[in-house]
Amino acid sequence: MDAALMGSPSVAAGDNPTSGEHRMGTTIVGVCYDGGVVLAADSRTSTGMYVANRASDKITQLTDNVYVCRSGSAADTQVISDYVRYFLHQHTIQLGQPATVKVAANLIRLLAYQNKNMLQAGMIVGGWDKYEGGQIFSVPLGGTILRQPFAIGGSGSSYLYGLLDHEWKEGMSQDEAEKFVVKVVSLAMARDGASGGVVRTVTINADGVSRKFHPGDKLPLWHEELEPQNSLLDILAAGNPDPMGRAKATCPRKCLSHRPYLMAVVAPPSLALPQPQNPTPKPRRRPPRDVASWTSAIARPAKQGDLPAAAAALSAMLSSPAAPAPNDVTLLTVLSACADSPSTPLARRLALSVHARVLKLFPSHLLLSTCLARFYFASRLPHLALQLFDSMPVRSAVTYNTVISGLMRNGLVAAAFEMFDGMPAPDKVSWTALIDGCVKNGRHDEAIDCFRAMLLDGVEPDYVTLIAVISACAEVGALGLGMWVHRLVVRQGLERNVRIANSLIDMYARCGLVELARQVFGGMRKRTVVSWNSMIVGFAANGRCTDAVEHFEAMRREGWFKPDAVTFTGVLTACSHGGLTDDGLRYYDLMKAEYGIAARMEHYGCVVDLLGRSGRLEEAMRVVISMPMPPNEVVLGALLAGCRMHGDVGMAEQLMQHLLELDPGGDANYVLLSNIYAAVGKWDGAGKVRSLMKARGLRKRPGYSAVEIDGDVHEFVSGDRSHPQAEEISQMLGLLMHEMAGHDYDHIIDCMNGE
Repeated sequence: MDAALMGSPSVAAGDNPTSGEHRMGTTIVGVCYDGGVVLAADSRTSTGMYVANRASDKITQLTDNVYVCRSGSAADTQVISDYVRYFLHQHTIQLGQPATVKVAANLIRLLAYQNKNMLQAGMIVGGWDKYEGGQIFSVPLGGTILRQPFAIGGSGSSYLYGLLDHEWKEGMSQDEAEKFVVKVVSLAMARDGASGGVVRTVTINADGVSRKFHPGDKLPLWHEELEPQNSLLDILAAGNPDPMGRAKATCPRKCLSHRPYLMAVVAPPSLALPQPQNPTPKPRRRPPRDVASWTSAIARPAKQGDLPAAAAALSAMLSSPAAPAPNDVTLLTVLSACADSPSTPLARRLALSVHARVLKLFPSHLLLSTCLARFYFASRLPHLALQLFDSMPVRSAVTYNTVISGLMRNGLVAAAFEMFDGMPAPDKVSWTALIDGCVKNGRHDEAIDCFRAMLLDGVEPDYVTLIAVISACAEVGALGLGMWVHRLVVRQGLERNVRIANSLIDMYARCGLVELARQVFGGMRKRTVVSWNSMIVGFAANGRCTDAVEHFEAMRREGWFKPDAVTFTGVLTACSHGGLTDDGLRYYDLMKAEYGIAARMEHYGCVVDLLGRSGRLEEAMRVVISMPMPPNEVVLGALLAGCRMHGDVGMAEQLMQHLLELDPGGDANYVLLSNIYAAVGKWDGAGKVRSLMKARGLRKRPGYSAVEIDGDVHEFVSGDRSHPQAEEISQMLGLLMHEMAGHDYDHIIDCMNGE
């Protein structure tokens, strides 16, 4: 890998002046300018000959706005580029937005590191995005990516790095940057004596991408001021025993006086070069000597999330004869980095290696064992974590809390409760892990029960606990308990906590008290995008469509936060429920054009529902057909609901074929199609749908009603007698019916009897 890419003046790969045979290869350069980046490379092989094929074009497109410059093995780097291009394409499809330059650079860094033993190449990633502008990243093998204003790699990179550092200036124009990179690459070609070549440049900015080709006979070669018959190429070709001396003799002194980098080339070794006045020596970082220094060198990239660099530092420590053995802090640092990035292939291999060293050096170390358990839980290997826990001779509260959180994260709720019950003295963190785990696993009633048990146990909840409890109240509609928690928040002085305030807004909105949500929102001194989104979505869900649109416009006017994908989902839902078709379509176009947010599945569902409710079913169908991803059952179900609303049986039958493939067990779609047939009087069709449901063993899932009494939520299903007070409830309903019988409520009684 080119040392120049690391910002070092050492000799680059493929640029070894001490070797007997001078090798020549591609030179790559990347430069940032005011408004974008310019990438440049020459197209030649290691022999210096120009080659016109796909592999020789060392500037490869990864996305619409990201390119990579490649030096070294054309075949190897082309394979890496192809893999990265595929991954970035999948990234764009899944997230609904283009990948950034840094994401592309990280992917290349990862693949290059995994193939470092057989890959000798330099790569520069450059591109432009609307948030960061033009960016250049160099990709050293085994190291972190480096964001730089300029980078150079390949043949001649160490020789020309000083020139690049000296002549690059901030605020370059596009024209200046393009001429500059062409000059740098042509210098490398002239120095190598290439017999032919083309410099290719790619300029990337807000206006798009432009590619240019600069033929060899038009290049500003570094010997441009020499006499044509005495050019360096002629001297080298003639086999002169002292080509450098002849070149200097034929070069005017004024040519060299303002080009110190040429003096370094043409001067013989015995010639003393003029030294710059008042030199400022650059401090050199000394290699680590003691275990603390090595641990610090590992911890720096580990804290930045750069696991490959941390692994490389650990490998250097273990392989260096002068380095001390890693201590427990060193291994703990590496394991923590692995636990923070459990999905990477390197993390598992590295953690297993460290685990083996822990068993050898620190078999009963409490913190190391706890950190290993955390890693195994994060890697979805709970059985290994539990085996490790069982083998620990000593366990702390931190160990128990780590295991409880890990079990909950892996969906093992019963095992987490069993672990909690076996804990000697559960603390605040233990209760919070249990409550939060129940919420995240959909056990909201159990989360509320745990919260009550926590209070009875005399443990004071913190803000993390309260956020989890408020979320559980929102899910089950426990308004009374939610308001009690709100009072507890005020009593503890936590009402200014932004996360708690956002949770309260969501809870009140879900419970139907949107005005209380507005009061909480109005009392916030500091808001976030989540605060605005909670209000907009809350208004939309409660039918306050005008208020939702007004808050969306207020958010745009204030300008502190940009609407995101969730914001537009809320305002599109409001427009759909409020019949604001034209406004909804305008906001949909605004989302893509002004804010650059790619439409996701939920946005398409909102637009289809918007058009379907207004009777524009053909337009809704065109939206479904034009979707870049296959529509799911929610999108098609929204269009099916529009068909029912407007009696379009033909389109409903067409949609039902796709819905049966996507969601064959969904009873709601069958019921909806049956109701469509019934609404237009096609009873045979309705009967066929009911028969099909029966043949497939499907039954309509009954709806339920819920009522909160004294903080407890009671659910009732039609015909259900499982409630412990079912007999008393039935007697009370009978008494009410008797009271109503003396009045003109016969039609109400018929409704209650289901007639």
